[in-house]
Amino acid sequence: IHHEISRSVQSFARKLKGRGTVDGSDAHRTNRAGTRRVWLKMAQPSIEGLKLALLDPKSSLLRAQDKPAAPLHRITSLRIEQLHLRRRPLEVAFSPWFNAIIGGRGSGKSTLLEALRLATARELDIQELGTAQESDVVRAFERFRTPGGARGNSGMVRQDTILVATVEKYDPSANINETYSFTWKPAGFQAQRLDEGVWQDTGLSIEQAAKSFPVKVFSQKQIFELAERPSALLTYIDRAPEVGFQAWKEGHDELCRSLRELRGRERFLLQTIEKKAELETELREVSRKTRAYQLSNVAGQVKVYREVKQAQKEVNDFVEALFAPIRKLDEALLQHNPYAQIRLGDIALQVPDPSDVQQGAVTVANELDAKYQMVCQIVAEMQQRVEGFQKSQPVADYLQETEKAISAYRDEVARLRDQGIGTAQEAETALRRKQELEAALAQIAAQQAELVALQKQLLFAYARLKLHRRKLTRLRRKFVNDVLVSNPNLRITIDEQADVDQSSGEFRSILRLQDGTFVEDILSIDEVTGQRAGLLGKLVADGLLDPTHKRVTSLKAGILERSREILGQAVHGRLVTAIGRLSPDDCDTLLEWFPHDLVKVEFRRNRNESFQSLERASAGQKTSSILSFLLSHGDEPLLLDQPEDDLDNALVSELVVDQIRKNKSRRQIIVVTHNPNIVVNGDAELVLPMAFAAGQIQQNNPGGLQERAVREGICNIMEGGRDAFRQRYKRILEDLDASV
Repeated sequence: IHHEISRSVQSFARKLKGRGTVDGSDAHRTNRAGTRRVWLKMAQPSIEGLKLALLDPKSSLLRAQDKPAAPLHRITSLRIEQLHLRRRPLEVAFSPWFNAIIGGRGSGKSTLLEALRLATARELDIQELGTAQESDVVRAFERFRTPGGARGNSGMVRQDTILVATVEKYDPSANINETYSFTWKPAGFQAQRLDEGVWQDTGLSIEQAAKSFPVKVFSQKQIFELAERPSALLTYIDRAPEVGFQAWKEGHDELCRSLRELRGRERFLLQTIEKKAELETELREVSRKTRAYQLSNVAGQVKVYREVKQAQKEVNDFVEALFAPIRKLDEALLQHNPYAQIRLGDIALQVPDPSDVQQGAVTVANELDAKYQMVCQIVAEMQQRVEGFQKSQPVADYLQETEKAISAYRDEVARLRDQGIGTAQEAETALRRKQELEAALAQIAAQQAELVALQKQLLFAYARLKLHRRKLTRLRRKFVNDVLVSNPNLRITIDEQADVDQSSGEFRSILRLQDGTFVEDILSIDEVTGQRAGLLGKLVADGLLDPTHKRVTSLKAGILERSREILGQAVHGRLVTAIGRLSPDDCDTLLEWFPHDLVKVEFRRNRNESFQSLERASAGQKTSSILSFLLSHGDEPLLLDQPEDDLDNALVSELVVDQIRKNKSRRQIIVVTHNPNIVVNGDAELVLPMAFAAGQIQQNNPGGLQERAVREGICNIMEGGRDAFRQRYKRILEDLDASV
């Protein structure tokens, strides 16, 4: 067919509905031949494959010039060595699009997926769910990961297990395609990159590898746990690149560090300024004493005494400075003249004649001897010159006058002592202490001005931290809203800093309150109404005008100020005492703390129904809601383990199959399933049948739906065989058609 708008096409529109439409190439010119292309999806080019592609044109036929693009990131293969129940090496290759892993119970389907989880560095995702006591998912994973083989031990991993995942990632901006090999062993993890045909170690840690090649792995239990635990769903949201949690966290840590520095400086200034009253009292006392000394002329005597002592010191220091190099020269000169003893020894070799050398040696030794004596004489003259200056009449007269001044000072000191006024040293000490106190108080005055400016900086720093925390909520909301644009039957609301239940433990830890204490003061929940009370309950209570983030600020301020009433609630004495014991570090931690956002999930089956809370939903409704959210975004490989559990077949068709068809064009999907609708109607590009035989898990005849052997395998494994399938079809559809 040449043009969809042609009359011939329009006239046969009804007949063509649902049929495969291909472009013809009935060209009238040779240069137009082959200018139109139709891409058909087949496992192998064959008539059978062509037939199946034309029967399912929606997913197997593409009218386009360009070849269908493969997902940017994909897992190409998994190699398993020395796994319990699979001792021989097992190599599993994957399609870039939709891979369906099928098989009976105990055939190793989930084992394959958990091995992929370890090999692609997604063990970290499990750790985020908490401990084995808190999570069924963690408990099941730890059983799988525990070295197995012993009686009563269900673990699949052995000490010598090796899991190798080969992955490819394409960067369209740089047009670079990279191939990595991730090797997991119980003893460690290694990441290699293929460079020009040679594997090179990258040195990436397991955390860096997980970030470099993101993969999402979810079991049915994990999906259900996301529905049951909103905090786990929030962690999942934060891992989305669109949220940019890591960059946000780095900014948050830097703001916290800056706030702590300012708080530390504030505490130092406050401690210093607290001494102001004490220093002012001491200054008044010292000032009174110094005034008494000044009235008794002690101050003048002290001044004269200082000047006299300073004058003597200057003269003595000058003389000492003159003597110092002379002493060094004198020490360098030996007691006897060394050159008088230095002579050239006898020279046995007489040819050539050594007489000229001997005569020259005598001459130079004699000259140096004379020079040495001259140096000694000069040093002696220098010493005599300094001694002459020291004993000269002007110096002697000057020093004598200073001694008279010192003597007069001592007489005055004795006179003052007789009058009970005190010593000049006391006067000097008092004057010096007064100067110190005045300097300290001047510094405190400057610090008070600094404190005023610093406290403004603190308010600004906390405001920035608070705005940065609110930014995280906005990022989360935007991500959720963008994802759910195409999902009108799911609504996810993120209430800012409103998950007081999840935040209670952190808040208690900061205040150093033991579990079970101050329950009514901190957070209590009415079993009938579900209403929250206590300080944290006030954050989400109805009737208060301020939004939650402002209430959080008021809560912190009340605690830091040791208030008796916070958010309209009286704070009892024992709690005030407990708060009073908080250390400065505890107070800093409190300022940095913010309650968690509260995630609320609501769903409806169709647009005609009202939304209802996921808390009151059935297990199937919870699973379907969260699964639809997981399938609504992302381009990284998605691995799902039996997502159809808890879902009825209608939901499987409406949700899982439809979303898989939409997702597989942009991302690789690997699904472990028992449901044939997912495999067949989801149009799996590769079916991987698993079986358990001879005590080992095995892979049997993987291939595409276009292959008869694969379809036979699906019918036998998932439908119970041809006869069972025909009988079921006859009883349901044929009888229904006959009754219409």
